[in-house]
Amino acid sequence: MTLKAYDGRDLNGFVYVNGKAGEVEEAPSERYMGVLIKGALAAGLKKEYIEGTLRKIPTYVPPRKFCKLFF
Repeated sequence: MTLKAYDGRDLNGFVYVNGKAGEVEEAPSERYMGVLIKGALAAGLKKEYIEGTLRKIPTYVPPRKFCKLFF
């Protein structure tokens, strides 16, 4: 599949998807996005990309009822 690099280049690649085709996509967790952003900073990706794209991705917020059960 064709992927778009943060600097706009097209790259050939592949992705792994956990789930069945046609399922609704869920937002990533806040923890996952933190790890991704930390890696992007360590790799020297452009701050404009990190701030303008990565930090704007909505994250999953578990239902309050779930949090009370486990925390």
